[in-house]
Amino acid sequence: MSTIENKSRAEDQIEENVYNTPPYKRSRAAYNAEALLEYLISLTLIDSFLAVLGKSIGMSDALLGICGSLVSFAGLTQVFTVFFSHHKPVKRRIFTVHLINNLMFAALYVLPFFSGVSQTVKTVLFVALLLSGRLLLNMVASTKYVLAMSSVERKKYGIFSTTKEMISLAGGMAFEYAIGRVSDHYREIGQEKVCFLLFAITIIVLTALHAVSIGFFHEDKTKYEDMPEEEETLGKRLGDMLGLLKNKRFVLVLAVFITWRIADYLSYPFMGTYALDLAFSLTELSIYTIIGSAIRFAISRPVGRFADKTSYCTMLIPIFGLVTVAFIFGAFAAPGTEWTFVVYKIARATAYVGINSATSNLMLDYVPREKSDYAIALNSCIIGLAGFGSTLVGSAILSKIQENGNTVFGTTMYAQQLLCLISAIITVALVLYLALVIRKLKRTV
Repeated sequence: MSTIENKSRAEDQIEENVYNTPPYKRSRAAYNAEALLEYLISLTLIDSFLAVLGKSIGMSDALLGICGSLVSFAGLTQVFTVFFSHHKPVKRRIFTVHLINNLMFAALYVLPFFSGVSQTVKTVLFVALLLSGRLLLNMVASTKYVLAMSSVERKKYGIFSTTKEMISLAGGMAFEYAIGRVSDHYREIGQEKVCFLLFAITIIVLTALHAVSIGFFHEDKTKYEDMPEEEETLGKRLGDMLGLLKNKRFVLVLAVFITWRIADYLSYPFMGTYALDLAFSLTELSIYTIIGSAIRFAISRPVGRFADKTSYCTMLIPIFGLVTVAFIFGAFAAPGTEWTFVVYKIARATAYVGINSATSNLMLDYVPREKSDYAIALNSCIIGLAGFGSTLVGSAILSKIQENGNTVFGTTMYAQQLLCLISAIITVALVLYLALVIRKLKRTV
């Protein structure tokens, strides 16, 4: 065996030993906890929960749909990753920003108590708090991801990501059912504001725990000492990020997530209010999501292993195929065929088994490791715009169809049905693109 091969094996052994040390193990556990707590907070602000809160202050379906897509629009702020120098520690800034954005989310559930404030002011505050919170959350998202995953061996990204997702799902299933039951109970007895107060308190408690979990992230500060003394200017960082647009593989992979975000945000933000129109209770909706999450939980590790053994591209092809099926059932959901909405809800929840992790990990397969945070940030920024623009188009279509008495070319059809049908057509094109284009690209790892 050559000296070079011996040296390489020795370096690999040292690297493996590093990942088995207490700081790295503790950091991985902390990331699992952080992801769970962030997921629980997000559950209070999605789908029908956000719709119930918005409707309590008189917001329209179209506006609520746009608010639901702010999570996509907020991806714009990931471009601010360039302000996080590669030469300085970042954990403290991540801690501070997350603390502020989570408290903004808690403040949303206090708005219904402003009895002397006009509906217009409440609506403006609602949008401002939700948007600001989303913007801040996304500002540190890619930097946090790179920091947290630095405690994970690259060859174990897939299995770690899906295990982390399983933990979040397990906690999320119980949590979503609980908040669904609580919400329905207080709405039935005419004490909706009590429910909102409990949600605000819950978010504050989760925020405190979330802050503690970030505190246990491991950040190797010695790496900053080893970096060159030369100044890494903001202009250079921005140039490095935008320079990725000249990278063919980055652009081709970026197209995957632009297409997916357009398909998803064309219809999804309007399905929460549509579920209420179809007379589903929040408890029922929670149960359907839990069923999908349970299936997702059961297949998460096999999917993660499959992605590690093949590629994230290969894994995404059947996943987006399942999403297409979900959209098709959503297109048939209407009064009298509510069961198709149930299938849509379960299939969509199941399909997210690989989508969340792939948004970052697929990109890491095709860009230089030293630019991974920039790649994730730029990807999130661009697809955020695409998703928000798609929702604006969907909102215009929804308003027009509702004005026409829920008819399309003389045929009775709800706007959400048409939007789901268009989403299904787009995802079919996406599956073909993954199979015919992305699978042929050479990976960097």
